Order: sequence, then structure tokens, then C-alpha cells
Amino acid sequence: MKYTIVTICMVFCTMICYGQDLSIADQAMQSQDYSLAYKIYTECYEADTNDVNCLYLSGLSAYRNGDNINAKKKLLKLESKDTLLSKAWINLASIYEEEENPPKAIKYYTRLQESNPHIASYARKLGRLYRTADSNMDAWKYYSIAYKNNSRDMKCVKGLAEIAMANGQGGLADSIIIEGLKIDSTHIGLNLLRAKLKYKTKEYQETADILKSVLGNYDFNAYYHKLYGYALVQIDSSEKAIFHLSRALESTPEDEKVHYYLGKAHEQLEDNTSAIFHFEKATDYSVSPSLGKYFRNLAKLHDQEKDLPKAIEAYKEAYRYGGDPKMLYYLARASDIYYKDKNIAIKYYGKYIASRDDTKTYKNYARERKQYLKEQMHQIK
Repeated sequence: MKYTIVTICMVFCTMICYGQDLSIADQAMQSQDYSLAYKIYTECYEADTNDVNCLYLSGLSAYRNGDNINAKKKLLKLESKDTLLSKAWINLASIYEEEENPPKAIKYYTRLQESNPHIASYARKLGRLYRTADSNMDAWKYYSIAYKNNSRDMKCVKGLAEIAMANGQGGLADSIIIEGLKIDSTHIGLNLLRAKLKYKTKEYQETADILKSVLGNYDFNAYYHKLYGYALVQIDSSEKAIFHLSRALESTPEDEKVHYYLGKAHEQLEDNTSAIFHFEKATDYSVSPSLGKYFRNLAKLHDQEKDLPKAIEAYKEAYRYGGDPKMLYYLARASDIYYKDKNIAIKYYGKYIASRDDTKTYKNYARERKQYLKEQMHQIK
């Protein structure tokens, strides 16, 4: 009896001590001292492996402390238990999401969504994860579930619109964005997405208007300076275009497309010197199929400036990289003016006449001019 009383007292004292320790651990969690909380909760669980609450809190404190390895070890143990599963899934899903492990994150968010179908955020998370995994069909499914549960979730609205855009459904994407903007007209992400959509559908004035409305509330990065600049060039707002494209060039000095549009903007302002500079830069930096277009614009300006040697070389490169048969016509005309040896012009007129181009005025002129030059050459002989 004496030993029994002593044992009971020891157990009672131990319970009091653990109670005090857990209180300290709870306070540590509240004050974000997660290392101390983890130590106490882990000791609590090791003293009683049936205490699933301490097991969960040990995993949670490890997660909040940035220790994902121990967090997963503790939280995965809960899968063999019958309680606190939902809490463990939430944290495991977040851990795998942070670790950029979509399959594992999807596994736990799916369990959460199936257990709590009324909670929109789980479905939205699945939508985003499937989108990351390039599975747009599944992404659309879960974003739609989330939207049905919470039509005010702008992340969900944006996700649905992005998928519609990726699928080439511009009209659907626009209608989704418009519904979102009815709820929050100042939403930066939706406005920027709509600007991208409008540019893609060649609605340049609307693109510029949307980006102008956002500009006062959002510090454009290089991408949006480019987008705004490209749209402004299309609507002949050249000075503004040059400002934004120059800002973009600060971050991407070797961007061929920015140089090309800067060239177009300067050309609109009749500043051919600056236009030629940027078209030349575009050809220098080009790694795209647009190289022929860059040389075509460069050749045109050299031609206007009566710099025929450079124009001729640019026309050659424009035809070489772009394959536009009209370049042969312009090459023939420039050669006709510049070279005393008319055989060069005759050659290019001949190539143009044999080309697939069906511009009647050009074809007629080329035939007549070729015939005339051949007659002149014959008379000289």
C-alpha cells in the first residue's frame, strides 16, 4: 500500500509537470518560439506515443520553424492514427506545395477537398496545382468547383481566365475577367490579364487604355513596359511608346523585339537615324524568324536615305531570311539605280518575275524594265 501511494504521487507529479511543460509549449507557439515548442511537444509524444495531439503539434511546430523534414516525419505518422488527419493533411499539403512537389500536394489537397467539398480554397489550390502540372482539364474542373462555392475568389477567376486563354478561347476568357472586374474593378492581376488578352486579339487601343488605367497603381516591370510600348506603336502614340520601350530596354538591352518597335516608333516620328540604329540592333540580336522583317524595315529606311549600297545589302538579307518575293523587286530597282552594270538589275528583275508574287503593277513594271534594259545592253554591244 505504501508503494502504491508513492507510485500514484509520482504519476500525479509527472502529469502536473507535463501539464506545465505543455503550457510553456503553447505559449512558445503563440510567441513564435517554434524551436522550444517543438522540443516540448516531441518530448510529450515520446513519453506517450498514444498522444496524437502532441504528435500533431510537434509536426506543426517543426513546419512553422521551417524544418520540413521533421514536420513530415511527425505528420505522416498521423496517417496510421484515426484522429487529427484533416489537420495533418492541411500541413502536409502546404509542405509539398512549398517544396514544388505537385503530385504529393495534389494527393493531400484532394483528400481535403473530398472531405470538405464546401471549402472553396481546397478546390482552388487543386486548380492551381493541376495548372502548374500542365493538366488544364483537371485545373478547369477544380477551379470551376471553387468558383461555384465562392464566385468572389479573384484567384479562382484569374485561374479560369488563364486556362481559357491558353485554350484559345479569348471570348470566354474576356467574359470571365469582366465578371471578376464587376466585383473588383481595381484588381491589378485581372486588368493586366485583360490587357494581355486585348493585345493578343490586336485590340491595341483597349490594351493601351487598360494599361494606362493600371499604371498609377502598379509599378510596371520590363514585360508590361514592353506590352504598353508595343500597343502604343500600333496606335501611333510614338513618344509615349519610346518612353516605355526605353524603360524596358534598361532591363533587357538585347531584346530584339524592343529594338524593332523602338525603330518603328522613331520611324513614325521621321527620326530615321534613330530608327536605323534600332533596326540594326534588332538584326544584331535576332535569334527569331523575324530577322527578315527587321532587314526589310532597315532596307526601306536606307532606301529613303538614298544609301543604296546599304539598302541593297539589307534587301538581300531581308529576302534571304524572310523569303518575301517583293524584296527581289525592291532589290532590282535599287540595283538598277546604283549599278552601271545593268546585268545585275536584269538578274533580279528576272528572279522577281519568276516569283510567286502576284502584284500586277510590280510584275508589269519588272517585265517592261527588264526588256528595256536588255535592249539597251544589246544596243551597246
